[in-house]
Amino acid sequence: MPEHTMIDFGSNFRKIREKAGLSQEALGICLSLSTSIINRIENNKRRLDVGTVHRLSMVLNLEITKVMKALVDGKAIDLINTPPDLKSRFQKINPGKKRIIKQLEKKIK
Repeated sequence: MPEHTMIDFGSNFRKIREKAGLSQEALGICLSLSTSIINRIENNKRRLDVGTVHRLSMVLNLEITKVMKALVDGKAIDLINTPPDLKSRFQKINPGKKRIIKQLEKKIK
């Protein structure tokens, strides 16, 4: 009889975020989610929905199938890289988010 295991989507979601070099706040802004929601997803207290996974794939400039694979097995994380145009997406944010922009500039350089 096959053994069923629970997939830790939250932990894999965190690995993707960290590999992309983004804080919870920065990823939340990219996905139009609050930092609190990002934290709840990472701690498996909130489920990932298809829309969030789709937006994540767009933010990371990856095919959604690669993002899904990384979320399911946690082994495809090496495919995740911060896209160079991520900085330009943050330039449209209000001036109160300058700290995040500086964080991203360091990661992109």
